[in-house]
Amino acid sequence: MYARMFVLLALLLGFGAFNNLNALTQGKRPPESWLIDMLPTKVGDWLFVPDNPGSKITRKQDQKTYDELDPIGIGEQNYIRGNLGFNVVVIAGNQMESFHDQRWCFVAQGWTITEEKEVLVSTQSRGQVPAFYVRIKREGMSSDVPAMFIFHGPSGYHATTSAASRDFFWNELTTGSKHIGFSYRFIAQWPGATEEDVKSFAGAYIDEAYKTSNGVL
Repeated sequence: MYARMFVLLALLLGFGAFNNLNALTQGKRPPESWLIDMLPTKVGDWLFVPDNPGSKITRKQDQKTYDELDPIGIGEQNYIRGNLGFNVVVIAGNQMESFHDQRWCFVAQGWTITEEKEVLVSTQSRGQVPAFYVRIKREGMSSDVPAMFIFHGPSGYHATTSAASRDFFWNELTTGSKHIGFSYRFIAQWPGATEEDVKSFAGAYIDEAYKTSNGVL
């Protein structure tokens, strides 16, 4: 009996989550501007660096990336504070193919992963958010730097692609439709950056994104 009640509750929750976002997008795949308009441009005392005045992104991804991921949109942003900086990439998609294990990307781009683990990021808006933490290093760098990626699926946040894939699969199975999800990648851009530095920034970014997207991101 309890098992049947649990399944019914999960179905209702999944259907409700889909309907909420479906109403926002009128059931259609939105344009990239939908994502870009929701991005924050302020994270505490970190200064956002736009590609031109009034823009919410720092850099446009190349066409190869769009062809490979087929995302709804990609927003890349840089934030600086004195000599310190963070690179942020947010991806929106309605299929798991639009998201990927960032470790593959790091290796393909010439990074060596020196540490990896699952962690929790503290936020005011979302509570404890699961994330995947890595330290990466390129040839010629004096030290490795911390990076982190997080997936936001139909039912919540996930640290790994496998967990996010199960979320997308279950949602599509129970609702019969694709749901929009997001991924976040944060990279500290200075030697000596710590795990706490990137966790603190990621938590603050998610809180700001919650505000600027009215709870969608």
